[in-house]
Amino acid sequence: MIGMFSLLGALFGLSLEEVLQPLVVADAVRVALLERGGELGALLTLLEHAERGEFAALSAQLESVQISVDDYNHIIADASLWMLGVSAGAGSVHA
Repeated sequence: MIGMFSLLGALFGLSLEEVLQPLVVADAVRVALLERGGELGALLTLLEHAERGEFAALSAQLESVQISVDDYNHIIADASLWMLGVSAGAGSVHA
């Protein structure tokens, strides 16, 4: 969810701080999004390194949050499967 929230500024053409202003979110979420602080911020930073192909930084961040490369790969695979399941169900009609 933090990853999705991190894109709201780009989605609305505003700074992330402006988008978050009227929203009630936990302090940990706000710190993660605006300062990349705390555990959630560290995980968001990790994903940003991966998205940018910064593999040395990704490796260092995995080590800092104590996630093995194998576990990371499993997490990414599970997340991808979840996303595919959600998107496949998005076109279906519910009665």
